[in-house]
Amino acid sequence: MDGSHSSAAPLANDSAAASVERWTRIALWAFAALPFFLAVGSQLWPSRVANLPAPTGRPPLAFDQYVVNFHEVPVRPEIDAFFQFTNRSEKPVRITKIVPSCGCLNPRLYDGKETYEPGERGRFTLVVKTAREQPGPKEYTARVQYESEGTAYEETMALRLVLPKHKITVEPSEVYFYQLTGQPDSRTIHVVDTRGGRLEVKKATINSSDARVTLGRAELDDDGRRRFPIRIDVAGEVPPGRNVAIIEIETSDAEFSLLKVPVLIQGQANGVVPASAEVPGALRGASARPMAGPSSVTR
Repeated sequence: MDGSHSSAAPLANDSAAASVERWTRIALWAFAALPFFLAVGSQLWPSRVANLPAPTGRPPLAFDQYVVNFHEVPVRPEIDAFFQFTNRSEKPVRITKIVPSCGCLNPRLYDGKETYEPGERGRFTLVVKTAREQPGPKEYTARVQYESEGTAYEETMALRLVLPKHKITVEPSEVYFYQLTGQPDSRTIHVVDTRGGRLEVKKATINSSDARVTLGRAELDDDGRRRFPIRIDVAGEVPPGRNVAIIEIETSDAEFSLLKVPVLIQGQANGVVPASAEVPGALRGASARPMAGPSSVTR
């Protein structure tokens, strides 16, 4: 009995080992063939298309530019930038409000127009009052709110610039007179201390016998800046052609002790008589034809 029992055990062990080896081969074959079956299944299995959100559509207004960068600007009481736009939709658009980022901004729609038809162009101006602003780089924004077909929209415009150091300026920095009607004319310029100091203007003169200047007393403008008015009076009859005079302004400031302002005085051309003026005696009987000229213009 002992001999027969000992011969059966090795046979059982050999059978178990063969079974394990067979299943191992099957598993390796299935693992190797798995990519093939996955590829075939992807072709046979019915596919589903994911539902994507519908596009919201583009805004009705398209702006030519959304940022205006002036870099460093000259000393001026106001800096303005233009933002132009087009209604590219098929429906009218109405601008409801332009919201500035600070009280120093004054946005204005061109001609106060609020409604724009399809394809129509428009613009608004963003004005910065610089009197109370500190020097250095600045960024101002304005939110343009509008509506079309009951839907509200909003776009943000930006203005970037560098405000210069406060100093003494003359506003305007140059003056033009067009004396074409034979009538006297006048302008007023201002010497302005943008630093908030106690500037004094001592004297103002002009190097032209056809004009005179009158220095006024110190005053404060709407922004609280100290300034001195200087009135310029030009005679009605001046030499023909283009003549440039210079105003010299003496101040109490060591850095800006002498300011110079050019004044252009344009007289009639020889032989040209404005329709609104009498014919001078020297031209009576001449063959010159009357010609209407523009009135005096201030820049």
